[in-house]
Amino acid sequence: RTIVWPENTVHANDETDAGRELVLLSGIEPHYAWRRFSDLIVEVAQHTGAQVVVTLGAMPAQVPHSRMPLVHASSANPAIAQRFGLARPRYQGITGIVGTLQAALDHLDIPAISMQVGVPYYAAGAQNWKAAAALLRNLEHVTGISTGHGLLQERVTEWEQLVDDSVAENPEASGYLPHLEAEYDRQATEQLPSSDDL
Repeated sequence: RTIVWPENTVHANDETDAGRELVLLSGIEPHYAWRRFSDLIVEVAQHTGAQVVVTLGAMPAQVPHSRMPLVHASSANPAIAQRFGLARPRYQGITGIVGTLQAALDHLDIPAISMQVGVPYYAAGAQNWKAAAALLRNLEHVTGISTGHGLLQERVTEWEQLVDDSVAENPEASGYLPHLEAEYDRQATEQLPSSDDL
């Protein structure tokens, strides 16, 4: 018998045409040792001279699969928040690894952005290509580096069809979906900027 430890790997691209290098951390969020994990991320950020650290995540939410996933992005850095029109974090309470990491980065004045996308709770088990494309689109916006999110369209379409079929087979889900869509549309309308803001 062997123990297979979860791995986190750092990848870096060559400098792009935009003159930016992208450093990616791919792996498993730790259940423990958050301080040590955060220290390692900070070490990578300092070693690479990162101008901004962006965390990407997904969480189950009461959102319909038939609408564009909403990405909630925030930054404690006032300049970054203003530049990209991001919210400032206001939550205070029990935190997770993202909050721990953000606090460590803020303490060292390393600009950081947190991006979370809501995924339909009734389809949370399947790999959600629509949510992945939304996160990549937002990442491209803040980094200026092409992410190729448009190349996922075929997988997005397949995912939507898979969920459509599953919902159609479940009377409870198909009855509830219009309520989720109506609430999504109401919230989207409320979030539209005024003509003065535009």
